[in-house]
Amino acid sequence: MSKLNVAPTKSNLLAIKEQLSVSIEGYELLEQKREILVMELMHLVEKVKLLEKKMDKCIEKAYPSLKKMLVTVGSE
Repeated sequence: MSKLNVAPTKSNLLAIKEQLSVSIEGYELLEQKREILVMELMHLVEKVKLLEKKMDKCIEKAYPSLKKMLVTVGSE
C-alpha cells in the first residue's frame, strides 16, 4: 500500500476520515450487491434444474411414440 504525502493537519485528517468512511460504505454496498447476485444466480440454477427434469419426463413420454412411429412408417 502506498503512503500518502499529506501534511499532518486536522483538516487533512478529517478529509481522509471522510474518504475512508465513504470507501467502507461503498465496499459494504458492493458486498450486498454480490450477495444478491449470487442468490439470483442460485435461483436461476434451480429453475434450470426443474426445466431439465420436465424435459426429461417429456422425452421419456415421447420416445416410445417415436419408436412406434418409426416401426410403423419407417425411417424415411
